[in-house]
Amino acid sequence: KKFVIDNKSSFQEKTAKFNADTTYIIAYLIIMLNVDLHNPNNANRRMNKKTFVERCRKLDDGKDLPATEVGNLYTRILENEIKLIMDRDDISGNLFTNPDKCSWLMKKGSGSMARWSKRWFI
Repeated sequence: KKFVIDNKSSFQEKTAKFNADTTYIIAYLIIMLNVDLHNPNNANRRMNKKTFVERCRKLDDGKDLPATEVGNLYTRILENEIKLIMDRDDISGNLFTNPDKCSWLMKKGSGSMARWSKRWFI
């Protein structure tokens, strides 16, 4: 909802005026489409553009999203896979595998009978 409120002018400039629920659904669809198109285990049954556009019907309070926009979304996801930092070649992706510091942290519990316990931190 905050994204829609903060970007209200962007949404009003487009043909479709999305509400917050529609934005949430589209974000979920983008994630699912990215997995469907780029998962190597799903190579023989990938969704095509026509099927994706059909599945995006009636999402905006019962109204259809513009088919050209949905088709363009499909093409952009097909051509540019969304990757996590760990999966990207241009970034090391070693946030947790090679941290700057890591060690044991002693943490004191709460209450009158508080005990110290060891916690591993990165």
